[in-house]
Amino acid sequence: MLALGVGLLAAAPLAGCHRNGATASAQDTAAVKKSFDDLNARLKTLETEFGDLRKKVDTIPAELPNYRETRETFFATEEGRGVVNAKMTLLSKRLDAAMASHKPDDLQELSKELATTEASVGQLEQLHVTLLHQVMALQRLAEKQQQAKAAESDQADGKAADAAAKAPAAKHGEAAKPARRHAARP
Repeated sequence: MLALGVGLLAAAPLAGCHRNGATASAQDTAAVKKSFDDLNARLKTLETEFGDLRKKVDTIPAELPNYRETRETFFATEEGRGVVNAKMTLLSKRLDAAMASHKPDDLQELSKELATTEASVGQLEQLHVTLLHQVMALQRLAEKQQQAKAAESDQADGKAADAAAKAPAAKHGEAAKPARRHAARP
């Protein structure tokens, strides 16, 4: 729903651009600026979310099934996010120029670019959710494997402890018998 609203905001300024002739209205300029700012905020949120996701990806053991594919998808998506981030930097400069020129054509072109960039950001948001679910599944699998190994280790330690407890008791019992014999002889 939010993506649709941002897309409409990006397209809205186009309707009134030509009513004043050669100059764009302040309303049109403000609408394009708001669209840019909203989109930039979404991209900044994605940057933070991908940073958090990277920390999770780095903790997953490489021997898990589907790890390699998930990691490759993560880094390819992260690369795409970087490209969109660079595009937003360029669009920021174009926005400044369009706001200074007050030319409706400049705002219209910028509005179109924002609409296509908005679609890219929407795809990145969807990929983030998909990757997050994949990473969480891998984390659960890793946790189950650790619990199984811990249970095996505890079981092995328990058997070793039982064996160790029986062995000294038998030796202690044998050593105690001769001592009693010596005590009984005098």
